[in-house]
Amino acid sequence: MKVIKFSNTNAMRCITDALKAKDNEVIDISSNKSFSLEDLYNIKTCDFIINDGTFGSEHPKRQWIPNAENHKTALMNFKNQFINTIAKEYNKKIIYTESATLTRMKCNYIRKFYKTINPRYYRMGLGHWVYSHTKWCKPEKGRLQKIITGIEKCNNIEITNVFNHQWKNNKQGYILILPGLEDDPTSSLPVQQFVENSVKEIKKHTQRKIVVKAHPHSKLTYDNLDVEVMKGDIYLNELAKEIYCAVLDSSTSIFELTNLGIPAFTTKHSFGYPLGNFDLSKIENINYTDSQNVLNWYEQMASTEFTMHELSSAYILTKIEELLNG
Repeated sequence: MKVIKFSNTNAMRCITDALKAKDNEVIDISSNKSFSLEDLYNIKTCDFIINDGTFGSEHPKRQWIPNAENHKTALMNFKNQFINTIAKEYNKKIIYTESATLTRMKCNYIRKFYKTINPRYYRMGLGHWVYSHTKWCKPEKGRLQKIITGIEKCNNIEITNVFNHQWKNNKQGYILILPGLEDDPTSSLPVQQFVENSVKEIKKHTQRKIVVKAHPHSKLTYDNLDVEVMKGDIYLNELAKEIYCAVLDSSTSIFELTNLGIPAFTTKHSFGYPLGNFDLSKIENINYTDSQNVLNWYEQMASTEFTMHELSSAYILTKIEELLNG
């Protein structure tokens, strides 16, 4: 096969190694500052494209401008939007990688940024990286246990509340809203608007205290909402005993929350959407789905991400084939 590589991240380099090991042709145009007719021809005639990262942000910070000191996310946003548009024009499929999903629950047990905790995982899907827009690999028997065991052995910890999940929220607690970063394109609405809409709707149905846990790098204040705002790099496991439920858009905090036993109301774009809480008018009538359904969800989520070793191996080629060919 002929494959176009459009990014030069660690995940992309691993997949490239796996493809080349099976004599596939990989054409790397990740570092090109301009595109030639040959590049466009290769995109038009390739079998598929591999790429990493996000696109689609309308935030000024992520808009690339010629001859300016652009933030790296602006360049990524512009380039990825470009390749996505060209791929649609030529009817080419794109395999996307992005940061981890399920394994972010490591942060409940190790007080570190998830990207610094081994083993490192990357999500992989077809066409996008947000739950609602992506085709994901099918659940694979035994994979969840393999992931849990691997994390436990690597970090000498015991991960709980997976195979016999229990909801552990504080029935008299507060509602925690977890907005993303304002320039993050994973949000279904601008972050300020999502928080404002959520607060307005929640107040129609409950008198509970509402707390907004601002993203650590956000510049939004939420001063106009008459709610408590929590700032700083605070881990969710420090707050768990105080929380009744959480509200989030597409944040991958859903994995930490669920593992802590805290239900979350989400949009359809969230990995947590299958857990059944998405109507804020029912905030006082939470759907506590049973442990078997949660386990089924965990099993599905375990097939959305892969280790560096897996991405470098023939194993990942079977997963790519599954995504491309169904």
